[in-house]
Amino acid sequence: MTKSLQGLDIDATLCISLNNREDRRASLLESFSKSGLDIEFFLVDKDEEDQQRGCYDSHRACAQMILQRGYKRALILEDDCVLSCSPSHKTVAHINRFLNRNNPEIFYLGVLLGKIWLTWFPGIARCRGQGMHAYIISAQGCQTILSWEAYAGKGIDNLFSKRFKGYCAFPMMCFQSHEFSTDIEIYRDNLGEKHTKAQKTRSDRENFHRQQKRKQYTSALGNWYKTLLCQ
Repeated sequence: MTKSLQGLDIDATLCISLNNREDRRASLLESFSKSGLDIEFFLVDKDEEDQQRGCYDSHRACAQMILQRGYKRALILEDDCVLSCSPSHKTVAHINRFLNRNNPEIFYLGVLLGKIWLTWFPGIARCRGQGMHAYIISAQGCQTILSWEAYAGKGIDNLFSKRFKGYCAFPMMCFQSHEFSTDIEIYRDNLGEKHTKAQKTRSDRENFHRQQKRKQYTSALGNWYKTLLCQ
């Protein structure tokens, strides 16, 4: 029986994880156990002075690795990612067709939404949001990331949101786990919400994730005119 993401047209799956977070790696492997993905962990040391900088540098290092290996595209995960559904063979085929036809620099399997609107392509949406827990990046996208300036106090997901034309799977299939609090304080000022360590209880995180799952549908419905205009 074909596993849920086994046919995804990517050259590799890299998961960024801190060296001392065996618990997160175990949780991720359990969540993705039926995905069919061969996950390679990219282990890093914690940046004690600035964890947001550590995140920035880790994603840039993955982009450099992808180019060095000559990959066309790769899936990047963070170790608090969960696979919330098992996409059908048809869903994966739609994603592959879109990736090969359009070769987007960035394609999210899950994102913290600002806005989302459907395209005329089945199972594909345009999105504006932040969060780096599950995205497919092309070789061109990697070159773009490496062309950016050195870390200057802004989170890398903030730059992704502003500088990439974002696409995502609809419905989204990956979310951040509510079992773990975030390791970094991230201010998502363009989402109308502030997500920091103040969002600290498990119940808070569960509620937030439920809201995100609902929001993809309500936002898509509210932005129907963008779909008609192909914006």
